[in-house]
Amino acid sequence: MSQRYYTVDDSQWSTPALSLSPGWNMLRVNGSDEYINQTQVDTMRPLLENFWNNSISWTTTLGSWTTIHFNGTSISAFGLAGPEQGRFTAILDGESMGSYTAQQGSIDNHKLLYNATNLQDGYTHNLTFTNADNQTFAFDYAIIEESIYDNIANNTAKFNSVTTSNFFAIATAKATTEPALPFNDTTATAAQNSSARLSALSHQTYHVKWNGAMYFLVIFSSIMGAALVVWLSQLIVKRRLRKKERGSTGRLDDGIFQLPRHAEKEWLERCEAEQRSDVNVFDESRFKRTNHEIIGGSQREEY
Repeated sequence: MSQRYYTVDDSQWSTPALSLSPGWNMLRVNGSDEYINQTQVDTMRPLLENFWNNSISWTTTLGSWTTIHFNGTSISAFGLAGPEQGRFTAILDGESMGSYTAQQGSIDNHKLLYNATNLQDGYTHNLTFTNADNQTFAFDYAIIEESIYDNIANNTAKFNSVTTSNFFAIATAKATTEPALPFNDTTATAAQNSSARLSALSHQTYHVKWNGAMYFLVIFSSIMGAALVVWLSQLIVKRRLRKKERGSTGRLDDGIFQLPRHAEKEWLERCEAEQRSDVNVFDESRFKRTNHEIIGGSQREEY
């Protein structure tokens, strides 16, 4: 057999681990609050970081009570002690354990209110605290020791087991780290903690850290964007120039200049007329020269 420890926090007031009567004020950083005295809430809220899991429950109503339901062989309950705290009673498994006081000269945010050991193993115990006067009684959390069998402990001990001294040192420190979840956590408790953490994440502000790669990407994108703008501007200018030339002197087709249709027709007619005139003159003169040369030659040959 081995021992392990888990906590029951006052913020679990909406789970089967805790039962509360009317008359309580309940504050926690992440999650919903329930309270009956706004003035007391305004005073207590700035002090939440001093308590385990950043939460605290208290009552000033005579007879208001809270009950912790747990399985284990020992329990140590912690709360707030100070000049304004008063008396309370403890009842364990239906038996009165006596009357106690949390009143003292100095404030202690992690005061050991009650401790019980050598409890029956494998049995569900109930520890009830009741406010015994009209002063304040505040409950914060409880540490419970539980026995587990070795065949189960072998698989979980290195993750879940801690020494008593180390656990109490962690429990009594200021709540600056994530709270430990109880090992007998129920579905409702898991849902509560999940929603609380999601709520905390949604209020966080994330900052982008610039590095060399990000600077290069921004500069390169800017250069490429500027080059694209220049190219598009040149393309638009060229198209406008082509349209202007097409409207005044003709049309451009694949870079080859062509005459307007009426000028082209006139030019072709002139070419045909000049070609016919050149051919007639050439043929007639050639014919005369040829006959003359032939006649002359014949005459020279005869003489």
